Amino acid sequence: MKLKIRTVLNRLLPVLVMVIAIACPGHSEELIFWNFWDPRFVLPVIEKFERENPGIKIRNEQINWGNGLDKIVVAKPCSFICS
Repeated sequence: MKLKIRTVLNRLLPVLVMVIAIACPGHSEELIFWNFWDPRFVLPVIEKFERENPGIKIRNEQINWGNGLDKIVVAKPCSFICS
């Protein structure tokens, strides 16, 4: 079955936010969402999530295939992922 990108994002974003919230102790008002997707698809999903979850702000940070892996590898040991 072929899923549309928006459907995948609608299902994936809440799961990612819950994983981050569970993995990172304390309350965060802003979460940084690193992704490789086109903002045309991601931003409407983020806006919907923020409307449904007041008090949680998602900052979209698009990474690319050139720098994405490096950014993730560097962030992990620095504990930036849970900041």
